[in-house]
Amino acid sequence: MSWSALHNTELAAVTGHAMVLLPSDKNISGVIVIAGGLNEMHYQEDGTSSNVFPSDFAEYIGFPVTVYDPASGLVQSRNLMTETMGRNGHCMWHIGGGTLLVYGGTCDFSQGTPLAFCFSVSDTTRAFPCPSSFNIPPRFCAASCIDKERGVVYVFGGSDPAVDYDFEDFELTFTNTVYTWDMLGGHTGLMRVTGDIPPPNMKSSIAFVRGKLYVYGGYHGSFLGGYVLDVASGVWSSLHNANPGLRSRCSLTAYRWGTTGPWSLLLVGGMGVGNIRLDDTWRYDIHHGKWELLDKGSVAPVSAHAVLLCEGTNKLWMYGGSDHLHGLAGRPMRCAYEMPIPIPSLKDLAIMHLMH
Repeated sequence: MSWSALHNTELAAVTGHAMVLLPSDKNISGVIVIAGGLNEMHYQEDGTSSNVFPSDFAEYIGFPVTVYDPASGLVQSRNLMTETMGRNGHCMWHIGGGTLLVYGGTCDFSQGTPLAFCFSVSDTTRAFPCPSSFNIPPRFCAASCIDKERGVVYVFGGSDPAVDYDFEDFELTFTNTVYTWDMLGGHTGLMRVTGDIPPPNMKSSIAFVRGKLYVYGGYHGSFLGGYVLDVASGVWSSLHNANPGLRSRCSLTAYRWGTTGPWSLLLVGGMGVGNIRLDDTWRYDIHHGKWELLDKGSVAPVSAHAVLLCEGTNKLWMYGGSDHLHGLAGRPMRCAYEMPIPIPSLKDLAIMHLMH
């Protein structure tokens, strides 16, 4: 498995964005919605970046929303209503009916910007309030994922600054809590956990597979490896971290071939020890508990990017991120890549059959 660059897209450079796959009646793959993040307008000529969003500047950039059809290559760029203001390091989920919920991130909440809001992908001229059952406290650079079968959102870690902070001088308090939002049951909860609990951190990545939350990376003064939480028991344990190494701002994606293949985790890039951006891609075999290096060098060194599974096409899709050419801050990248998922072996399919 290796990544192939897509050169025929009109996607803009972005980093710190959120990205989800939206089911579509028009094609089997659906469409990809990319929202928020930092673009070239946030960077100075010397390559340094700032998370400061003064009100006049934020009103100018708004909240960019891009809809990309991987089947046709069609790109539709829009700009969500200005009162939401730009943000990065946020979470976004499809909650049904073409409605997306945006939560947290870095932006100037002193201007009355909502901590979370919803919008419809078919109408980006206005935002509307979240469901009243959504009450997760504000988090910045938290990690999130969805149990699609049960309709439960999980939010892990992140920083927890005071709402009325000054952007020029604010302190971050890292967290390691796991909040849940049951979209169908209509309630928010805080999980009680034990075991080998990850330290409070931000900028990690998580994925949900068969009743477990897998976490990799993160920052808490130093970089983190991997952990897994059994949702039913609330017990944390460590993954075998020796191979991929410690990092933050990486991407962790659960994938499988079709509906019958064994589940695996895909770990891509991130910021490694020494603040070096990484260009590696790892596979974690959940059934055997083993890491395997799939690729190194076919993607540019990158952090703060996004990867998702394009269900129906058996392909993984990667977009954006921060490059390694402009110091610690980096600059937004417009690179898009895809990777086909290999057909599982007959042995793996037999194992999956026995597990069911």
